[in-house]
Amino acid sequence: MKYPDTEPEIMALARQVIEGLKQLGAELPAPPVPLDDLQARVGRADDTIAAVVVATTTLRERHTDKDEAITDVVDGTKANLRYAEVVFRDQPQKLTQFGW
Repeated sequence: MKYPDTEPEIMALARQVIEGLKQLGAELPAPPVPLDDLQARVGRADDTIAAVVVATTTLRERHTDKDEAITDVVDGTKANLRYAEVVFRDQPQKLTQFGW
């Protein structure tokens, strides 16, 4: 049997091992990682996985907020540049003050 590669498969196997230790604990009196310790490790992994999901969701939301803010900056800058182009159409040196 090959040890699983993906997180969901690893967590599922760990849970199966926990169940096996519960059911066969009398026959395995001294496992290298005791049942309580393995359960704590799985719980810690579950907590960190949940935290990553929350952080990833938050990051996506902040990224969307950033994109919208940049779009607002672009729209405002373009509008002002178009206005300046009309007002200063015969005075290109003034447009350079706008970086244009």
